[in-house]
Amino acid sequence: MNQEFLDHELMDEDGLPGCPLEALKLPRLRRCAFDLRTIVITGPIHPVQTFFQERLDGGVDGYNWKIQFGDSGPFVLKVFWDQKPPTPPSYYALQRECQAVAVLQLMQAALTQDNPSLGPVLVNPHPGNWEEGYDNMLAFSDEWRRRGLLDDCASSPVEIITSMPRMRKCYGWIKIKGETLYQLPLLWRPPHLRIERTSRQIQSDMEYTALVYEYVEEGENDEAAIEESLNFFRAAGFSHTRISLARNWKKSVLIDMSDIIYAGGFALAEKSVARDFNNANSITGPNTDCKTEISVEDWCPWEDFTYENIKCIIRKELGRRYKGDNEPHPLPFDLCVLREDTTQDALGRFPIPIVNYALNSGGGTEHFGRGSRCQPDAMYAPDWSVVSNSHVSTEGMLNILPGDTKISSKWWSVMLDDDDNFDEWKKVLDQIVTYLALWSTRYGFIITNTEVVVLRINRQRLHVGIAANRTRRIRRSDATIIPSSDPVSIASSEGFQDVNPLHWDFGVEYKAIPWNEHGPGKLTGKLALWALARMASYGDHSIEYSYPDLDTWRTQDTGQGIIHNTSGEKLDKPTKHTEIQERDHFLNAASGAGHDDENINSDDKDASRLEPRESEDPEPDVPQFSRAVSTGLEPGQLPDSQAAESRNTWIKVEVKKRRRDFHYRDYKGHDKSSAKSDWEAVDGGYVLRGKRHIYFTKKLP
Repeated sequence: MNQEFLDHELMDEDGLPGCPLEALKLPRLRRCAFDLRTIVITGPIHPVQTFFQERLDGGVDGYNWKIQFGDSGPFVLKVFWDQKPPTPPSYYALQRECQAVAVLQLMQAALTQDNPSLGPVLVNPHPGNWEEGYDNMLAFSDEWRRRGLLDDCASSPVEIITSMPRMRKCYGWIKIKGETLYQLPLLWRPPHLRIERTSRQIQSDMEYTALVYEYVEEGENDEAAIEESLNFFRAAGFSHTRISLARNWKKSVLIDMSDIIYAGGFALAEKSVARDFNNANSITGPNTDCKTEISVEDWCPWEDFTYENIKCIIRKELGRRYKGDNEPHPLPFDLCVLREDTTQDALGRFPIPIVNYALNSGGGTEHFGRGSRCQPDAMYAPDWSVVSNSHVSTEGMLNILPGDTKISSKWWSVMLDDDDNFDEWKKVLDQIVTYLALWSTRYGFIITNTEVVVLRINRQRLHVGIAANRTRRIRRSDATIIPSSDPVSIASSEGFQDVNPLHWDFGVEYKAIPWNEHGPGKLTGKLALWALARMASYGDHSIEYSYPDLDTWRTQDTGQGIIHNTSGEKLDKPTKHTEIQERDHFLNAASGAGHDDENINSDDKDASRLEPRESEDPEPDVPQFSRAVSTGLEPGQLPDSQAAESRNTWIKVEVKKRRRDFHYRDYKGHDKSSAKSDWEAVDGGYVLRGKRHIYFTKKLP
């Protein structure tokens, strides 16, 4: 973790004037206001008689002394061993403690300010996961209190927080030199300790950041008072470290503030070292030209791959405690990426281990690694693979999430906007979609030194006459459908069924996430990869003609209960919050596609995939997408108007009404406005016709 956590503003005796939302999201501890020229170290916290006596004033995080500022005191000075993020598996104690203290001070300000425009602090009294804890933390903010309700609490009980238990007061941070500590009397000097097989020592030539705390006298702990504090920490969104010592409490007050972690201090939301990669000297030139029949001419935004949907779909796993550690602190040469192999090395050292540890913390066995560890075809070897104990075959591990590494000097997601870059953009898309087709999986990703691009592919309809004899793929000038579900075309191709995905046509959906995107409540690159791996492992991932919305459920094949279309979670019956979208198996990929059930560990019921249930009367999503296909004619044989329409790309969109306008997103993902009269009613919905694209929606608001 490497966020800013120190504020150079002096800590005012009157406290903070309020509790802004942005301050909670990125808490910073203010600087101590005491006159540092008057500081006097008065001795150890616990008396020391001999140099060989056990030292009780130090621990894993730092060492403590009793101090005064002039006539004021006593106080406690806590000097931290680590002054920069340590290498895993150690955590950055200085940052953790500063953020925890800063959040508690903001919450104290929220509970003591007299502002009639603010409502009460409303929290979920029993947050069951990180997301609910994070919402509880934000509930202290001025913005949330003005809104009056905790997000998503309509169906949950709420509790009003009116006060905070007794907390140890922190007076801010100061700087102190190591040589100052070595000028102390011999028995007061910082010792060389070995704690948990780690050597700890203050260096005389270093400057240290230290915190100034209230001095709390020794005293008995009251169980009820401690329980009150623990209940507050839980309600305020804090989590506890794996080890908390009884001696860290005095007089029922928590002394060691590193025992608690504020809700924003979690790995998937943190900044990644990848945002600092330097490609100033990286190579340029053409991308690899993959020898494949697959040809991708366009793509469209993956609209429902959002933070909000991921939060709802994988909420339980997202809320589990992260058991790994932060990205290691990079050396200057670690940040230099020159070509794809150095980019992959850097990604494999910094952000990817965080994703793997997060997957493991959620109870899964999914793991990102080299694509060569599961290689069915020497000609097509992706750079990345995701494997799991739940997805194996007699030949070895299955790659449930292929990925490819590129360098941003040669490929970037928006290069399609420039026609001059089309060929280079296309080479990369042809390559990654070939990998997905080879492994019969709908999900994949492209990862560069600047962004993560997650992908989902769907099979496209193809006329039998073309499929049986073609020597090339359909080009942009032919009928392209994104996404497609044309039942008429099936009737015309019953005599031909190509079960080899490498011979199919595909539509591609994408979502690009920059590495510099970070922070709680945001879709980060690490979170996107984590979510995609879980979706590929636990939910449906075979390639089909169309898919239900991500956050939807369907009836189980047994007819008893429902199963989530994306996460594989099962419920006995629907609730008022579950949206049912049955899969239309008339549109499923041809028999033989996807990973067989026998390749999945039957002991892992969460990772089980069910075979399609028969559907007698399927309802098409979009009617008559390609007249050339449905009539058996080539575009050149159609009337001019029909031939022009067959060359257009069909895109399914969601239309939202804003005042009098009807808004949708075009093929580039840009928001577009239209009038209701622009939409033409067709069988099954409405269409808006453009020069190269035809937009379809099932309904207008």
